[in-house]
Amino acid sequence: MIVARRQRNCRIRRAGRAAACLAILAGALFVLCNPGPARADGDPASDELIAQNVFYPYSSPVSQHAQRRLNAKVTTAHRDGLFLKIALISRPSDLGSITALYGSPQRYAQFLDTELSLNRKIPLMVVMRAGFGTEGLPAKLQRAVLDTHPPASGSGTALTAAASSAVSKFDALLATGHIGRTSERSSSGEHARMILLLALILAALIVGGLLVAARVFFPPAV
Repeated sequence: MIVARRQRNCRIRRAGRAAACLAILAGALFVLCNPGPARADGDPASDELIAQNVFYPYSSPVSQHAQRRLNAKVTTAHRDGLFLKIALISRPSDLGSITALYGSPQRYAQFLDTELSLNRKIPLMVVMRAGFGTEGLPAKLQRAVLDTHPPASGSGTALTAAASSAVSKFDALLATGHIGRTSERSSSGEHARMILLLALILAALIVGGLLVAARVFFPPAV
């Protein structure tokens, strides 16, 4: 009986070690498969633009009507081949821990590009009270931004209106066919693929854990 108890305790310890190893491996794989949010820690727009196309400021709420209007214009741009992301920054607090970039839309656009692009350019537009910042836009669309009146104020409503004006110009240029389709670099698509990969890996880990547990608790008869 003592020998049987020792064998059972040994099997339980082996199962515990196997479960701990699987949990550590799963955590490591989660970090590896989701580098964006970890890299974007402290910058709310970087986090949110992984899964959506427009970041609206926390500090100055925008009406649902204005949001739907801008979202519809961005959807049209996507349909026409411009996979655009927009960040509206009303106050320094909307930048999280990188408030030093407030008032410098172009510098922030460059920063945002490094956070979201995964080493591939994404069409980006940043709107602040100081004006616009862009990355990854074709030359004609950059000129359209320069021709757009800057926001009347730093409120979320004014920023959204300025962004809508710029995207309307994008949609008009895209509709003429003079602007070629940009290759899709939507980080949300990348994120979806990462989630799928993570789900498959976790499923494999669960199956492996069940097999290990089965061998530990129900060893084959000798």
